[in-house]
Amino acid sequence: MLELVKIVELPMVMLELVRSELVKIVELPMVMLELVRSELVRIELVTLQNVVHVSYK
Repeated sequence: MLELVKIVELPMVMLELVRSELVKIVELPMVMLELVRSELVRIELVTLQNVVHVSYK
């Protein structure tokens, strides 16, 4: 399952990741991600599009 999660620029990085050991973040700018899924596996940030690709099991 693939979803696109919009991100918002903030003065600090705030991540809520249930399974952070399974998360891979590439070139993360100052953003806040609100992730509700407990089965989060990977986040790949596409900075040019200001969009986060979220993959789930």
